[in-house]
Amino acid sequence: MKRYFLPSQISSIFVIFVILRGFRSLNKM
Repeated sequence: MKRYFLPSQISSIFVIFVILRGFRSLNKM
């Protein structure tokens, strides 16, 4: 279960990072 939870956590963090970056780019525009 730990092995399955780890990738999910990383994916969640990556998605949040992409959203934040996209929002920042939109705000700059």
